[in-house]
Amino acid sequence: MSIAPAIDRAVIEQIVRELVLKQVGGPPWKPDLVVSVSARHVHLTDEHVETLFGPGHKLTPMKDLYQEGFYAAEETVMLVGPGGVVELKEGVIRAERHVHMSPKDAAYYGVTSGDRMSLRVVSSCTTTFEDVLVRAEEKIKLEVHLDTDEGNAADIDHASSVELLKP
Repeated sequence: MSIAPAIDRAVIEQIVRELVLKQVGGPPWKPDLVVSVSARHVHLTDEHVETLFGPGHKLTPMKDLYQEGFYAAEETVMLVGPGGVVELKEGVIRAERHVHMSPKDAAYYGVTSGDRMSLRVVSSCTTTFEDVLVRAEEKIKLEVHLDTDEGNAADIDHASSVELLKP
């Protein structure tokens, strides 16, 4: 007597979701997944900008980012330690890979803010990134953020497809 292999719970959930969507006609949309690679960067408060660049200084937008209202600035900073002009008790981090999504996108994937997902990248170096942190917020577009090393390792620039998976 042979025993059938166990089916992964995530696979079962995906099959059930697809069957239910077919029965009810499915959503009129499918989320458009964007994967962005972020180089090293820093998020500054208005107070920090004035400390570093002078009273009343406003950052000069260099280019708009995918998320509405966010941009990369012309101004740059150099990180030197210990000491320096601005002391941060927290906030200087290596950002972990994460996915921004709206509540509608979160419902589509069956996740909530704080959950973890996987990102499968099909390329010349097909890779699956696990433990992608979900950040669900209003007025946010669906976008995965990888750091430069992760993007290069997966050859993201030449990817033929990317897919978010619930573990």
